[in-house]
Order: sequence, then structure tokens, then C-alpha cells
Amino acid sequence: MSDTQIVLPYWQQQILQDKEHDRFIISGGLASGKSAGSAIVFILNMLQNPHEKMWWACTLTHSRIDDSLLPSFIFALDRLGRKPNIHYQLLKSKPATITIFETMQTVRFLSADRPDLMVSATIGGYLLSEAFQTKREVYQNLESRTRSKKVKRTIGIIEGTPEGDRWTKDEFNINKSDPKRKMRRFILTTYDNEHNLSPDYIPRLHQIYAHSPAMIKSYIYGEFSSFRLGDVFAQYLESRNVIPQIKPDPFRPVALCFDFNATPLTWSAWQTVPYKIGDRFRAREVCIAESSLDCKDLFAAALEIGQTFDSTIFANTSFELWGDRTGHAKSHKVSGTDFSNLRDYLSEIYNNVNIKAPKEVTPIRASVDVFNRLLLYELILICDNCKNMRRSLNMVKWAAGKDDLEKKAGETHTHHSDGARYRIWKLYKSVDVDNILSSNVISGINA
Repeated sequence: MSDTQIVLPYWQQQILQDKEHDRFIISGGLASGKSAGSAIVFILNMLQNPHEKMWWACTLTHSRIDDSLLPSFIFALDRLGRKPNIHYQLLKSKPATITIFETMQTVRFLSADRPDLMVSATIGGYLLSEAFQTKREVYQNLESRTRSKKVKRTIGIIEGTPEGDRWTKDEFNINKSDPKRKMRRFILTTYDNEHNLSPDYIPRLHQIYAHSPAMIKSYIYGEFSSFRLGDVFAQYLESRNVIPQIKPDPFRPVALCFDFNATPLTWSAWQTVPYKIGDRFRAREVCIAESSLDCKDLFAAALEIGQTFDSTIFANTSFELWGDRTGHAKSHKVSGTDFSNLRDYLSEIYNNVNIKAPKEVTPIRASVDVFNRLLLYELILICDNCKNMRRSLNMVKWAAGKDDLEKKAGETHTHHSDGARYRIWKLYKSVDVDNILSSNVISGINA
């Protein structure tokens, strides 16, 4: 029987056409179409591999199988022109199964609250629904059973609405793809399925979660977020603020932003990039490079920067040094200050190195607010190769009951965003960010 011709959304088409990945993360907002869409992709892939008869679909509990997962599969089969008792059989035993007659393939529906029952089977692939609330053991058991040699490619689809600080945030919070693990991620928002929702649904979600930007980030925009204390950079969305890696421009100044009083010492490199929309120009602050987490001191930082920006190309580029005001204080380790020593090191490589860092205190709450406004308007962008900066913007939290950042011994995730925040505050503290969108290119800002 040929499949009913339906038009699939882009992400479903890309999964079916993808020859390089076999694990797909579908993180989506509420009612974004992720569950039914994932079921459609899963069934189509299964039908393309008729020699493997056993496939698994899993969700949180048995009740969620009946309330959510089975209805998604029945909807998907209906979209594909399959009718119950004519083209497939549903048995609501424990475990429930769906058997498709044309290939005699079976989907077994399992509950994540009984991972011990996921044994003694070889399967062609799995769908893990509501994945971001499950235990790691469930994912591991599904992976260990996905080993059939009868399929062109084993497939795993991991879908759900990302929530809070769970193991899944570290495991699946990738930007677009992870080639080593053959893993690819799609981010769906509630707006992607707006045409199938009542007109008041999305405004109502915004009202419900208005108290928590972190919840809006997860429940509407499908992004990983922490609900524990509240994200500091709540307006940071990887789907909006992360771009493919770009080459540094040797004809534009490079801003080097440092955080000194920490181990490792961290730096990030930024360029202001103008772009045109209509007859107006705007400017975006783009993070183009960053330090490793092995950078121990100023000399190591200078070496990393020298390796990143080839002196034969960037010899005459203007390099600006930014960071915490403490970098102006006399160093207790060597003569001079951190900034002056950095300038001296880098001046051995480049002809134009200048200290731009402010000497006054950078207020935390106010500087965060400015940073978030720029993120909201896509005026701050992070290249996807800057993984430490992305991690920092995703993970920094407010300390309980304080206008201060949560910093714990041994944690390093605050450092990269701190260095960048000092510069953004100095440049944009006197700018009406809300009016940037109607203004000409940002230049000559008070620095």
C-alpha cells in the first residue's frame, strides 16, 4: 500500500532525508506539534525498514500512554491513510501494541516508570516521548536495545518540552547537531503550530508564565531553561541568538573581554557587525571566539589569542581589552596590572592594542537588564563554536534573595558571560535599546 501524500513540515522532511544522523532531539514548546509530528516520522522510518519487526515507543507512565502517546500514533496513522482494523491492529494490553498489517511490524508501548522491563529485545528504533522528565536509565535501556542489523539505520527520536535542571539538559542541549554522536536537534515553538490552536491559547500561556521568563523560554519557545532560581540571561534563546561560525574580519576592531579573578582565566572575542534592513543600518555584537577552559594565566591567554588571530592577517587590526575593573589594579604576582601586562604581551604580536575597560563598578542587575534587551532584539549573537559562552548564558542563575549571581566553588560557567557583560554595559548603558530598531547604525557610543 502506498502512503497517502501529505505535506510534512520542514523538520520532519529533514529527519527522513538525513543520512548523517540517527538520533534526533525534538525540543518544543507546549502544543508545538512535536508529539504527533515525531510519531509520523517514526512510523514512516519504520515502514522504510520492513525487515525489522520490533520497535518501541516510551513515555512517562502507563496513563500517559493512554492519554497522550497512543492518540499521537493513531493520529499519525490516520494522516498516513491507515485505518484501524483495516491497516493496523491496536491491542491495549500491558504493554499496548500496534501492529501494521502490510509489513507485520509492531510498535510496543512502554512506561518509563518501569525501566527494568526494557530487556531481552532487539529493536530497530525507539521514540522517547516526554523525554526531558525521564530517568537516564530509561534512555540508556532504549539505546542498548537499538541494535538491529536488519535496518538501513537504527533511529532514536527523543521529544518533549525541556524543563529545569535535569540530566537531559547536559545530554541533549546541543546546537543543531553533534556529529560525534550522530545527533541532531530541532527546536519547535508553540508559534510553529499556531494555525492549529485557538487564538487565545498563546496569549494565555504568556499570562500563565509571566512571572517566570525561564518557563516562557521552555514552555513556549522549546529551549532548555532552569526553573530553580531563575535564569540570569532569560532572553537568551539558542534558536534566536546562536549563528553558524563566522570568520573574524581583520578590518574591524576585535574586543577581547576578560574575567581575571578566577581559574581558569577566561576571554571571549567580539566584533561589532553592521547589517542592513531596508534603508536602515543596525549593528550586532557577535561573539566570534573564546578561551578554552585550560587557560591558566595571562601568558596562556595571550598564546591562545595569538593562535586564534593569525598575526600575518591581524597584525594591524585594532584589539581592545575589556573586563572587570580589578584588572586595573596592580597584580600581586608580577609587576604592572593585568591589563597592562596583557597589552604588553599582545603588543609583541599586534601593532594596535588598547585598554578600553572601565574603572568604575559594573552594576550587576542593571548590566544584566541591558544584556537581556540586546539578546531580545537579536543584537547579541553567539557563534556556535563558542560553546563556553553558550554554556555560560544558559546556566548562570540568580542567587536566592540577592541581586547577585549564584557562584559556587569549582563552577566555571559564570566567567565568560561576566567578561562580555562588562563591555556591553559600558557601551550600551546610556543607549535607549528599545529605540535601536528604528535608529541608524550604532557608532560612536560612549566608550
